[in-house]
Amino acid sequence: MQKVGRIFIAVLIVGALASSAYAATDVRAMPDRQVRPGVSLPVWGNAGTAAPVGTGSSNGEPYTWSFSANPDVVVTTDGNLSGVVGNDRYIVENVTFTLINGSTREVITGTLDVGGTTDTVQIDIVDPADPISDTPQENLQVDVNIAIADGLRYAYLNQLANGTWTSNFSGQTSYTVSHTGLCAWAFQNSGHAPSQNTAYSPFVQQALDYLFTTAKNVDISSKAPNRNFHNHLAGTTGINPTGGPLNQNCFDFDENYSSPIAAAAVIASLTPGATVGVGAAAGLTYKQWVEEYTDWSNFSQSRGYGNDDPQGGWYYCSTFDANDHSVNSWHFLALEGAESVFGATFDPAIKDAVTTALVNRQEDNQANQYYGRFGYYSKVGVWGDSEPAYNTTCAGLSGLALQQLPGNKSVGTPNYPATGNPPAPAHLDTHNEKLNASLAHLGRTWALNPEGNDWLRGNHGNHYAMFACCRGLRLNNVTNLSNDGTFGGTVGSFDWQRNITAPDALTEGYWPYLVRTQNADGSWDPNAGSFPYDADWDTCSAIFCLQPTVFGPPRVGPQFRQVGRLQCGGSIVAESGKALSFNVEASDSDAGDTVTLDVTGLPSGATMTPPLPTSGNPVSSTFDWTPGDPDIGPHLVTFKATDTDQNEVTCEVTINVGEGGPLLVHLASFALTPASGSVRIDWETALEIDNQGFYIWRRDQLSGAEQRVSGFIPARAANNAGASYSFSDTTAVNGVEYAYFLEDLDLSGKSTRHPAVRGVANPQNPPVRLLAPAYGANVPANAALSLQFEAGVPGSLMVVMSAEPTLRETAAILRSNDGQAVLRPRLLSAAASQAQDGVLYWGVVDRSSGRILSQVWRLQVDPSSKREAVEPAPPADREGLRPGRNWRNK
Repeated sequence: MQKVGRIFIAVLIVGALASSAYAATDVRAMPDRQVRPGVSLPVWGNAGTAAPVGTGSSNGEPYTWSFSANPDVVVTTDGNLSGVVGNDRYIVENVTFTLINGSTREVITGTLDVGGTTDTVQIDIVDPADPISDTPQENLQVDVNIAIADGLRYAYLNQLANGTWTSNFSGQTSYTVSHTGLCAWAFQNSGHAPSQNTAYSPFVQQALDYLFTTAKNVDISSKAPNRNFHNHLAGTTGINPTGGPLNQNCFDFDENYSSPIAAAAVIASLTPGATVGVGAAAGLTYKQWVEEYTDWSNFSQSRGYGNDDPQGGWYYCSTFDANDHSVNSWHFLALEGAESVFGATFDPAIKDAVTTALVNRQEDNQANQYYGRFGYYSKVGVWGDSEPAYNTTCAGLSGLALQQLPGNKSVGTPNYPATGNPPAPAHLDTHNEKLNASLAHLGRTWALNPEGNDWLRGNHGNHYAMFACCRGLRLNNVTNLSNDGTFGGTVGSFDWQRNITAPDALTEGYWPYLVRTQNADGSWDPNAGSFPYDADWDTCSAIFCLQPTVFGPPRVGPQFRQVGRLQCGGSIVAESGKALSFNVEASDSDAGDTVTLDVTGLPSGATMTPPLPTSGNPVSSTFDWTPGDPDIGPHLVTFKATDTDQNEVTCEVTINVGEGGPLLVHLASFALTPASGSVRIDWETALEIDNQGFYIWRRDQLSGAEQRVSGFIPARAANNAGASYSFSDTTAVNGVEYAYFLEDLDLSGKSTRHPAVRGVANPQNPPVRLLAPAYGANVPANAALSLQFEAGVPGSLMVVMSAEPTLRETAAILRSNDGQAVLRPRLLSAAASQAQDGVLYWGVVDRSSGRILSQVWRLQVDPSSKREAVEPAPPADREGLRPGRNWRNK
């Protein structure tokens, strides 16, 4: 999906243009997504005119939503897909897609047009009966994808104008920081970081900028002697992202809670070299900013003055010496990301103290039913010893992951400070002992929830605890937990994310639970007594749990390698008695993933070597078959590739077995009729024998890319007769030259392509006709370029040059004078240098409305030319095209 972005270079602008004079300059359709058939879907986008998207600059522009034609999809709307933009942050229409003709999966392209500028979205309509969704786990994966998309839309609509998400709890700034950091993190993990340039990206950047503006550089070097630890660079400052002073009163509030969440949001951008542009830390890179946070984290740890206040860990305020394992969890996580994702460095004393905190918080008495649990202030839960303490146990898992980074020592009995009263030696002395004990505890008590869905107790329904467990288990690469039957449930191993059981069963996975408890608007309800959390926090934490990563965009699914005879969605012709062989290969770009290859519909007598299913990355197998006369006809074979994350992709191929022989379709004519945004193809056959029908193919003459633009068009002629046919390609882009060709398919499955005919989509009788240079002309970069046109309408006109055919990304805006505009060599070279292979497009635009009045023509800038002048080409004919001619010196 092509996105709008940069403005290359604007030159010779005559007068001041109003903000709406040249229509929207930045239009972004919503991200690609899946949807179930028959479900009303808000299709939306945002726009901006010479200003960031969603800030009101495109309000008042006309907009239209349109959808690509598909004979297997019925698109139902309220009867009108157009209007005037009233909120350019959310330009929305509600649409329902229904699959017909037995189809179970189709992809529709939606196009948002705002004032003549467009962007597209791919909508994948998946019926539960489709091969990608016809098992419980496959069906769950599609539902998860849909739940994430709906949840992000809800969070996006709830973001405040200043880029924040805030809580309803006492208006504390620190909670605004934590809510904003968490939601920005969730968006970035879904692939919407600022660098990824989606419809959400500008608003994620706005959230990060808020975090930067609230951060405060605090000189901790003079205060460090009062602590046990020192910052890693002497004399530097630390980052306190709540923006407050060193709080003496903890109810001023929670700097140590919000700061690591803000740091985690910055780490989730995956851009350590990006530069902070606002706030006290402006000019630092994101990595440097995060390292400054680690100074703050170092300084803020507890000093350790006894069993009730052991060394290590953090409390809500940096000047308090106590600590609790909820706050610890966020620092563990941010430090782990700082080191493993950003490559940041920090004082080893931090990890020494983390070891102490982990030892002092874990229940090590095997007689206790909650053996292995990590507690809150001590080894017990926040309300006492009769609770599983999910959130603090999973917080301990995050700490164990931090200690196990490469080069870090394993967790064992810590070295206690010289002062203070160390606790009794732990019975869980090694990293593996502590990890296995905590995992066994979680498996025994998963979803036990003895206290209801109180905000600090329980698991399912307590999104805070679920969030802690998602990150803790993932950081330790834990896929399955084991239930020993202590509290009921099925004994054995279960997938803590994906396990599908009866609702509220003890071993129900997070994903089926979250899918079934999501509200229609995409949100999740806060758990009861949700101090201080609300629907925004719970929604963003639920989105995080539905994503398979802690830091980083969503892991991708496997892909088939389509080469040789295997083309997914295509057909292969075989002949009776002749051997057929082809290779099937799939791979996944995610590190550590394994891909399992399987097949359904394998014809009798066909073999796969090695036999399927088989696994690897990449994984491949060879198909071999010698069909006989009883096999004549079509055979649908479906290959399936599934990765470690249960992402799945299918590759369907139809093997048509026939007796062979020539395809007898004789064309009488094949002609194109270009129009604005479309090309009509008409053809007539003089003779058809055993013909099934046709496909229309299109090749972009610039890139060489080919695609099938029609569905199957059934033959209408009887044997030994001919017929007339027509098809309109409504996806053609004005100003792009295409070659269209016809493919026909006989009853045996054999196909034949007929010679191509070239054409360019463009208005055929526009009020302004372009004259020179001719379409497709090759022009020198070091000569003044004369652009000539013939205007049949009065008004103020300007010539626009762009690197793409919709003219939405402006490379040059030129004064027009009596049907001519001249671009100087220096500016022509500058514009061409920003275009792909020096290809530019130009047309004539009404200056007051921004409407394109002419065709859009393409020219090629030749940087190697030594010529110093350009002779305009002769006028184009009335069809709007002439072959490009050679250019020469005057």
